[in-house]
Amino acid sequence: ALGCSANATLALSRARGIGQLVGPWAWGMALTAGIYISGGVSGGHLNPAVTLGMISVGKLHWKKMFHYIGAQFLGAFLGATVTLLVYHQSLEPKELEHASAFGTFPNNNINTGTVVIDQIVATAFFLLLINAITDERNMTLPKGLIPIAIGITDLGLMIYSFGYNCGAPLNPARDFSPRLLSVMAGWNTVFKENNYYFWVPLLCPIIGGVIGSWLYKLMIELHWPQNSYDLTTAKIDESENNSNSNKRVKPL
Repeated sequence: ALGCSANATLALSRARGIGQLVGPWAWGMALTAGIYISGGVSGGHLNPAVTLGMISVGKLHWKKMFHYIGAQFLGAFLGATVTLLVYHQSLEPKELEHASAFGTFPNNNINTGTVVIDQIVATAFFLLLINAITDERNMTLPKGLIPIAIGITDLGLMIYSFGYNCGAPLNPARDFSPRLLSVMAGWNTVFKENNYYFWVPLLCPIIGGVIGSWLYKLMIELHWPQNSYDLTTAKIDESENNSNSNKRVKPL
């Protein structure tokens, strides 16, 4: 709801230059808020590309795939519905530009091949960084800061790296569900626009997510010392033993 509402505000105000900053900030904050809210329940899985990427490397059991992804698409649809309810008096189905409140669209001079590469590469970087941020054997970021770090990562990818071609959707649920709602609300051509572009943000982030997760596994995780956890446990046990020995009654 927060991201789509920001898009609606930008579309209605016809903001151009400022939109390149405001939109990504809104989506980054929305992602951070979503992870804080759902982190204790699902680990903050809001993106099918993240979920499938983690499943592919064994960090999430495949049995969780169906209800996680179902909830992600449903949540995106309900969030977009909130935006439509708030802005229904201003958003006009006759204005295709207003449909950008819900789905992403590539720039007119960008072809399908370019946005395919764009979304695979961008989401691969996204998952590469998420795997690094959440890896306890890496920089050991405090748990409470993980949502902020992931939100900043999303923000950076949208503003500075991969925002120009098609707005860096990075999330199949974030694009497809709001786009479906926009069809129901009267924007009848959004699935046909730009040579049926809609399939690119639906499928390519998943490919990129799997690639990014495997890149981290192959380049980083497989090279950690096998006994890294054992060393940590040994240090804790040693510390506890020293502490207990200091508490013993010394003979007179």
